[in-house]
Amino acid sequence: MVSEEQFGYRRAYQRLPCLLSATCKTYEATEYPATCYDISYKGAGVITNGPLAIDHGLTLELKTVRSGLLSLEGTVRWCKKVAKGWQAGIMFDRILPFELERLI
Repeated sequence: MVSEEQFGYRRAYQRLPCLLSATCKTYEATEYPATCYDISYKGAGVITNGPLAIDHGLTLELKTVRSGLLSLEGTVRWCKKVAKGWQAGIMFDRILPFELERLI
């Protein structure tokens, strides 16, 4: 279970709002179109049209204006049904080595 210290109001890195087209590619070879609605140096929030398995790895491919297609490896930490589909939190395997402004 995810602890409040990791993902609640005590996140290590502040998430910035964004609106990026994306694709979530699971290691089980399932792909979901997605929208990335916030991002930090260590994770992102996405909305997909299908559920993502908690604690499973995936590749988040972000389509950015400034940097083109960016592939980020991560793990799904939580996922819940919402009105627009499925909302999920993804924790990246590595801290992003560049300024977030490059993405949004």
